[in-house]
Amino acid sequence: MPPTFGAPAPSGPRWELEVRPGLAPFARDELAAHPGVTPLPPEAAGETDDAHAAAVPFTCDGPPPDLATLRTATSLQRVVPFDVPRPKALLGDAAHRTLAAELRAVRMRDVFHGLRVEAAGADTPVVQRLRAAWGEAVGLPDAPEDGDLRVRLRRAPPAVGRGWEVLIRTTPRPASVRPWRVVDRPGGLDACVAAAAWRWVGTPADQRVVNLMCGGGTLLAERAALGPAAALVGVDLDADALEAAAANLGAAGLAVDGDLGPAPDRAPARARATVRLRLADATATDLPDAAFDVLVADPPWGDAVGAADDLPDLYAGLLREGARLVRPGGTAVVVTHALRAFEAALAAAGDGWRADGTLRVFQGGHRPALHRLRRAGDGGTPPRRREGDLLDSAS
Repeated sequence: MPPTFGAPAPSGPRWELEVRPGLAPFARDELAAHPGVTPLPPEAAGETDDAHAAAVPFTCDGPPPDLATLRTATSLQRVVPFDVPRPKALLGDAAHRTLAAELRAVRMRDVFHGLRVEAAGADTPVVQRLRAAWGEAVGLPDAPEDGDLRVRLRRAPPAVGRGWEVLIRTTPRPASVRPWRVVDRPGGLDACVAAAAWRWVGTPADQRVVNLMCGGGTLLAERAALGPAAALVGVDLDADALEAAAANLGAAGLAVDGDLGPAPDRAPARARATVRLRLADATATDLPDAAFDVLVADPPWGDAVGAADDLPDLYAGLLREGARLVRPGGTAVVVTHALRAFEAALAAAGDGWRADGTLRVFQGGHRPALHRLRRAGDGGTPPRRREGDLLDSAS
């Protein structure tokens, strides 16, 4: 269960997770699994400097959770408070020594190439002096546009106290930039959004998954990262997309058995699981009936990829084929940006699917929705087939 909040009492070292809007409940749920973490109410985070980000504040006894284990968070930030009336006071000896030690502690854990300070009035003399002092303390050049050691200066939120706070991002890149993403695809789904989709659905070990319109393989890679599955199958009509998926999934430690052949340059020596990639029209596959428990899909949104006029027919075909592939009582999650077109297609789909919740998120200037659907029927599960049987029948 997600944690409950009491009055803010930040008695230990404070931290913040930066998340996409809409994903904060999932990040809080992930935090709850880590010992020593005490969640704080959202107002303890104050405002972010980015309308496209939200914050999840907490304190932690001991080291904070490894960001790699928090798959719905984009960054982890150390929050260093200073009870001072103005930023100029941070140039004082005691404040400077405190912050220099915090910056060095972060830099020791990773490789950074430049310092980026984000603050209101970034070009004022005071902030320029702070940038120079902090850069000298960690031996990094001032890089206001692309520095990867990101430091933010903000007023302390009233719920926590007074004064100013300095936030230090603990990694050079956002965690949404996964190490396995070795090939980018236009319109690719944000990995943190994909991870949240799987936490929303659940990930039992006997789950049989089909990813229609799989693109570069983000949803499959994030499902595999959360534990074993009985079957993982991706389908796309674009051969370039399947090649990208094969490369990314191989980099994620998975074996690929696909219509285009394996990706030998990315194939791991000991794979955690095997993903089957099929070159086929996702609205008319030759996969067997009722063979899957979960369907996931991130169809084109009609701007960067695809055309808006094509979406109604695409959604109709996706829902029709999905109803054939997913067992009664199974689940689907479809990511869309053309909300009215999808809702109309769902209404026209008849009794095959029923809506089971909608989650609005943020990605790259868009506000897409994740639609969770339930396959009509009594929920009875047909006898489980071994993964090899399933894949053989799909050949």
